[in-house]
Amino acid sequence: DVTGDQAAGCRTTPVRYGMRAALRISLALSGLYLSIAAVLVMTTTVFPHPTLAYLGIVFTGVIIVRLYFVLFRSIAAPSPERMLTAHEIFVGERIFFASVLIMGVLDLSLFTLSVLLVCLILTLLAQHLLRRRYELT
Repeated sequence: DVTGDQAAGCRTTPVRYGMRAALRISLALSGLYLSIAAVLVMTTTVFPHPTLAYLGIVFTGVIIVRLYFVLFRSIAAPSPERMLTAHEIFVGERIFFASVLIMGVLDLSLFTLSVLLVCLILTLLAQHLLRRRYELT
């Protein structure tokens, strides 16, 4: 919502440096946290199932690639629909990544996977039904 930020006088990163620079910064930070997570899995004994953690990190990376593909394609003509879709992907990725790390540490694979799926479905459904109706009308 760069236009809204500009109108309100907010000096957010996209307002100050532009959307492309803001996306590059965001992408770099996403890569950084995935790298830190991978290093933690490699160098600590906290994860009883490191393979599961690595798979989660890789899958999170795939989600991030999809997210930034949508965002970078939308720079030229950002539509509210595309931005909401990107935000839904972003929220889903964060829930997934947190759940994978919890699953890797606590060794509660089936329980955590169940909680992940319920949270993910409810969150994305609520965003789709409520936020789209509110923001796009």
